[in-house]
Amino acid sequence: MERYINRLDDNSKAYFNDVSNLNNVNAAIIDIDGNIYMKSENVEETIIDTNKIEKIFHNEYSDGNTYQRYDVSLDGKDYNLLI
Repeated sequence: MERYINRLDDNSKAYFNDVSNLNNVNAAIIDIDGNIYMKSENVEETIIDTNKIEKIFHNEYSDGNTYQRYDVSLDGKDYNLLI
């Protein structure tokens, strides 16, 4: 997904949502503060708690879900893709 989404536009958002649905995952593209710039339709949050995510990746907390994080660049700016 991170190879084909490189802009913050409606086409990228539609593709992002389609791929998320096809793979049956929830996904969001966020900045370092947790602000959501793009998300799949099943993501209800308006902001992601980045402290909670960091604790999950450091095995200090678990909510029963599996997470993956990727670095992505949209319109020349760096973001994180959370799946």
